[in-house]
Amino acid sequence: MKKLCLVFVFFLLSLQLFAGDDDKLKLAVMDFEDLSGKISEETLAGASEYIRVAFASTNRYIIISKERQKNTVSDMRKKFNTDPRYKSCTDKNCQIQLGQALSADLIVKTTVSFFADSYTLSSELIDLEKEATIIAAREEYDGSPKAMKTAMNNIVAKIVEAEKLQTSPSAQNQNINKTNTVKPSQPAKEYDPVKDKELCAKTRDKESIIAWEEYLTIYPEGKCAKEAKTNISNMKKNKPSKWSNISPIVMNWSYAVNYCKNLEEDGHKDWRLPNISELREMVQDCPKTEPGGECKIRKDNTSTKKWRWEQCSCAFNIDEYGAYSKFGDSYCLWSSTVAAFTFSQIVYDFCPLEGSILPMKKDTMIKVRCIRDEKK
Repeated sequence: MKKLCLVFVFFLLSLQLFAGDDDKLKLAVMDFEDLSGKISEETLAGASEYIRVAFASTNRYIIISKERQKNTVSDMRKKFNTDPRYKSCTDKNCQIQLGQALSADLIVKTTVSFFADSYTLSSELIDLEKEATIIAAREEYDGSPKAMKTAMNNIVAKIVEAEKLQTSPSAQNQNINKTNTVKPSQPAKEYDPVKDKELCAKTRDKESIIAWEEYLTIYPEGKCAKEAKTNISNMKKNKPSKWSNISPIVMNWSYAVNYCKNLEEDGHKDWRLPNISELREMVQDCPKTEPGGECKIRKDNTSTKKWRWEQCSCAFNIDEYGAYSKFGDSYCLWSSTVAAFTFSQIVYDFCPLEGSILPMKKDTMIKVRCIRDEKK
């Protein structure tokens, strides 16, 4: 009888321990993206694992295993015909797709940047259903591993606390009791109508899908939210059918060729890598590299003697990502045009941050937009 009672007690305790798992959200903690270029791969790997364990120790989420993430990245590489040596998935688009492939509810994306002699660690909690950042936290540190560890602990604490507040019963009741009046979703003390107006004006100037999507992330019910949704819908609808979407991950040149060759999108299979003249069609607000501009690089370019790199670039524009691209791209994009003087080891590409057309080594890892010949 005593044994039976002990078994029953153990069973009840087990129910209590595991009953809450069904209510927990599935979280994928992604590898760090190093924007500083100063962090070793070993440190990045250790930091990624440390912050994953830190989130797991809160007992608030079901943490997707690192091994499963690696296997899914491998499957994605095969699907998109990318370089087998490319083992990382650190940019936002790739990590969102990875999280969705893992059937996660949320992902944590973390970047390390360096500016003015200080390192900054920034983490975003991204809702995969909305494909939008719902919580963000940042910490500055001096670059030492010990300070980085402290910064990670602070970030985890900030994100978990903010997420608890968002999902608390009182917060949910406030959402239910909202009136039908359209107001920004941020708390009143955080919402700034002046900043909303300024961001709206800047976004109008950019006229890109990415810019409007970023506006909605910050002000989902702001003064220009309706305009943003309309513009996003129209821009996607009016995207020239000859251009594909940007690749979800970076790849070297030979795999970019293969990627386009095997791409199936919008019901078409006849995609290819664009030549540099075609790639220049997407340049905007950079007179030097727009079609007909003074930059001498063309699809039939055979020499660099008659042009200078300075003629093929505009001012570096890190404050307005995608300003020089009609699609709002910020990544450099491959072309099929080979520089004849380099024994086929270098081709030309388009980099939207400075509106530049410049030589790029074939083993560089960047993105691609494929093109198809429109039937007349």
